[in-house]
Amino acid sequence: MFKKIRRFYWYHRDRGNADKVLIFGFVLMLSVIIVGWFGVRGILLQDTQEAKAEPKRKEARIVPASGSATSEGLDESETEAPETESSVASQEESNSTTVVDTSGMTTFLGFMSEDAYNGVVAQIEEKCRAVGTDTAKKLDYQEFGVTDFDVISYILLGNGHVYRCNYNMQNCEYYIEDTNYSESYVEKLQADQKVREEAALKEEQEKAKQAAKKEKAAKKKKNKKKRLKKTSKRLRDSQRQAG
Repeated sequence: MFKKIRRFYWYHRDRGNADKVLIFGFVLMLSVIIVGWFGVRGILLQDTQEAKAEPKRKEARIVPASGSATSEGLDESETEAPETESSVASQEESNSTTVVDTSGMTTFLGFMSEDAYNGVVAQIEEKCRAVGTDTAKKLDYQEFGVTDFDVISYILLGNGHVYRCNYNMQNCEYYIEDTNYSESYVEKLQADQKVREEAALKEEQEKAKQAAKKEKAAKKKKNKKKRLKKTSKRLRDSQRQAG
């Protein structure tokens, strides 16, 4: 491969295009490095090592309401209380047995430890049962927190409610907090992030082009000085021979 590259360079050098080939190669290499950097930054979220950490689970518990006694006598109180307790128990049993579909959250495993992932899923399942919904999924948008190890993600429940999941890839600690965001607002955050990344990439490419132009100008100036020096030497030699 290197042999072909040398031949390619020699071919254009013999035709006076060596400078263009070098500048093109420099710009291409710099562009590949820039694109690679953004790629590695994204892959970092999906290839982090699994670490062992005990999840801090916050289990939401439903406190059953007690039956209320009426002022009409003991017999009526005794009949209503079992019915109320039975209704609450039935509702509690129904909520506890509700199967929550969390298949849309498996993308967390791309950067989250298995223990932390199971803890997050358990908390989200409890929150889903508490509001009577049976689906939850991770939204595509995520951002970095204070450091590049702090990953902030967003989870959408079936009723449209959005929770924020904060996870540290270094110590595998996490916590879930409530938000007043909507799915459309999170999608807007993702669109804004894409615009910023594209602008940063364009700026880096422009800097690379300017650097290549400066290098070309400096090289051209250096070659000009060399030619002037050679011309002056030839003139001096001619004057010595004539004298």
